[in-house]
Amino acid sequence: MTDPPSDRLETTHTGKSIMTPTQSPSGLVTGSRWILMILAALFTAGCFIQFFLVGVSFFDDASRWNDHATFGSFLGLLTYVLWIPAVTGKTGARTIVVSVALLFLFSAQHAFIGIDNSRVNALHPLNGSLLLVLGWWLTQRSFGLARERQTVPVPAPESRDHPASRDLLEGRSS
Repeated sequence: MTDPPSDRLETTHTGKSIMTPTQSPSGLVTGSRWILMILAALFTAGCFIQFFLVGVSFFDDASRWNDHATFGSFLGLLTYVLWIPAVTGKTGARTIVVSVALLFLFSAQHAFIGIDNSRVNALHPLNGSLLLVLGWWLTQRSFGLARERQTVPVPAPESRDHPASRDLLEGRSS
């Protein structure tokens, strides 16, 4: 259920202030933003777990590398769906680009390990760090979007004959 339209003061390109009606985002938009926040938080937590598993494998038991690889494969599944709530939640171009970039960067993780070249393999942890940072940013951004009761402008009447437009143009307030 959306809130009824309210009024918001805006300034036109001519410098005059006018009241434009606004409305809250739809349930789909709000729900998508919460889903994005949850998925991004799970992805970010998974990145931290990946770094922990590498540490365990490196410092404790080398047989744990398989845990890192297996968990990474499951974590990568999140990147296939992260972009969907970013788009349906109308989160903005930057957020959508980051959610799609996570998919491509995560795909690169497998390529960096699959190539038989130690310098290329060394890009794997660097890319993992970038995934962690972008996942954290996406979590923070989507949390902010999910919590705000953002209003979106409703198109104003085009006609100068509309009573509200006439009053504003003539300097009268209601």
